[in-house]
Amino acid sequence: MGYLFLAVVFYTVVKFSVDVWLQFRYETQENRHRAFPLKTEYPDS
Repeated sequence: MGYLFLAVVFYTVVKFSVDVWLQFRYETQENRHRAFPLKTEYPDS
């Protein structure tokens, strides 16, 4: 029963980390004007 609990905790931590990493990468990509509608903040876009 302990292994099942550890598996659930491990899956939750990994999924949370992946979600945060993908969100961070998406916000820092070149097409960040999709995440931020105000394109006037980025003159290079």
